[in-house]
Amino acid sequence: MAEFRRATGLPVATNMIATNWREMGHAVMLNAVDIPLADPHFWTLSGAVRVAQLCDDWGLTWGCHSNNHFDISLAMFTHVGRRHRVILPLSIPTGFGRRAIVA
Repeated sequence: MAEFRRATGLPVATNMIATNWREMGHAVMLNAVDIPLADPHFWTLSGAVRVAQLCDDWGLTWGCHSNNHFDISLAMFTHVGRRHRVILPLSIPTGFGRRAIVA
């Protein structure tokens, strides 16, 4: 992932790559990711907050990727997102001349 990030200059998110603390630590220390994804359903609420704190320490953008975005899940995402102070919208090329804005 670090080689891809350096070669393309594109922001890289963890998604299914860094799924435990050891892998997340390596991904961050190797500058392999810009957006660690920490879904509170997988990492737990306190784990997702810890990843947000890690993002604050390393100047990264916390992200979440989940198919559950309503009700209590939305409240969990909001609480973790509120804990994360580095919120930068990113413009990411998605192909065919389009760009996705991630905030």
